[in-house]
Amino acid sequence: MSAKSVTPRGLGAAYEMLVAADVTKRGYFVYRSVAHEGPCDLVFLVNNTPYRVEVKSHNSHIRPNESYDFLARVSPEGIFYA
Repeated sequence: MSAKSVTPRGLGAAYEMLVAADVTKRGYFVYRSVAHEGPCDLVFLVNNTPYRVEVKSHNSHIRPNESYDFLARVSPEGIFYA
Protein backbone atom coordinates (compact mmCIF):
# COMPACT_ATOMS: atom_id res chain seq x y z
CA MET A 1 0.00 0.00 0.00
CA SER A 2 1.38 3.38 -0.92
CA ALA A 3 1.12 6.49 1.23
CA LYS A 4 -1.07 8.04 -1.46
CA SER A 5 -3.77 5.43 -0.86
CA VAL A 6 -4.18 6.39 2.82
CA THR A 7 -7.24 8.55 3.42
CA PRO A 8 -6.99 11.71 5.54
CA ARG A 9 -9.06 9.98 8.23
CA GLY A 10 -6.69 6.99 8.15
CA LEU A 11 -3.65 9.24 8.40
CA GLY A 12 -5.24 11.08 11.33
CA ALA A 13 -5.87 7.77 13.10
CA ALA A 14 -2.24 6.78 12.55
CA TYR A 15 -1.05 10.09 14.03
CA GLU A 16 -3.30 9.55 17.04
CA MET A 17 -1.74 6.13 17.59
CA LEU A 18 1.78 7.62 17.33
CA VAL A 19 0.92 10.20 19.98
CA ALA A 20 -0.75 7.56 22.17
CA ALA A 21 2.36 5.35 21.96
CA ASP A 22 4.65 8.29 22.78
CA VAL A 23 2.65 9.27 25.85
CA THR A 24 2.30 5.66 27.01
CA LYS A 25 6.09 5.27 26.82
CA ARG A 26 6.34 8.27 29.13
CA GLY A 27 4.27 6.39 31.72
CA TYR A 28 0.85 8.00 31.34
CA PHE A 29 -2.52 6.44 30.59
CA VAL A 30 -4.13 7.31 27.26
CA TYR A 31 -7.75 6.95 26.22
CA ARG A 32 -8.84 7.22 22.59
CA SER A 33 -12.22 8.26 21.27
CA VAL A 34 -14.09 5.56 19.38
CA ALA A 35 -16.16 8.14 17.47
CA HIS A 36 -14.85 9.89 14.38
CA GLU A 37 -16.32 13.17 15.54
CA GLY A 38 -15.86 14.37 19.09
CA PRO A 39 -14.58 17.20 21.23
CA CYS A 40 -11.01 15.78 21.27
CA ASP A 41 -8.96 12.89 19.90
CA LEU A 42 -7.28 11.54 23.04
CA VAL A 43 -7.43 11.91 26.80
CA PHE A 44 -4.22 11.69 28.84
CA LEU A 45 -4.51 10.82 32.50
CA VAL A 46 -1.70 12.50 34.45
CA ASN A 47 -1.72 12.10 38.25
CA ASN A 48 -5.44 11.22 38.03
CA THR A 49 -6.18 14.45 36.14
CA PRO A 50 -7.64 14.07 32.63
CA TYR A 51 -6.35 16.27 29.81
CA ARG A 52 -8.13 16.50 26.46
CA VAL A 53 -5.76 16.34 23.49
CA GLU A 54 -6.23 17.25 19.83
CA VAL A 55 -3.82 15.60 17.36
CA LYS A 56 -2.89 17.36 14.11
CA SER A 57 -0.27 17.00 11.42
CA HIS A 58 2.41 19.66 11.25
CA ASN A 59 0.81 21.25 8.18
CA SER A 60 -2.84 21.14 9.32
CA HIS A 61 -4.80 24.31 9.82
CA ILE A 62 -5.58 24.79 13.51
CA ARG A 63 -8.93 26.36 14.22
CA PRO A 64 -9.45 28.11 17.55
CA ASN A 65 -11.03 25.52 19.77
CA GLU A 66 -11.57 25.26 23.48
CA SER A 67 -12.52 21.59 23.56
CA TYR A 68 -8.96 20.44 24.21
CA ASP A 69 -6.28 21.18 26.80
CA PHE A 70 -3.24 20.26 24.70
CA LEU A 71 -2.41 20.19 21.03
CA ALA A 72 -0.11 17.42 19.72
CA ARG A 73 1.48 18.26 16.35
CA VAL A 74 2.98 15.33 14.44
CA SER A 75 5.77 16.13 11.97
CA PRO A 76 8.64 14.25 10.32
CA GLU A 77 10.87 15.68 13.06
CA GLY A 78 8.76 14.29 15.90
CA ILE A 79 5.77 15.04 18.09
CA PHE A 80 5.43 18.47 19.62
CA TYR A 81 3.02 19.30 22.46
CA ALA A 82 1.56 22.73 23.14
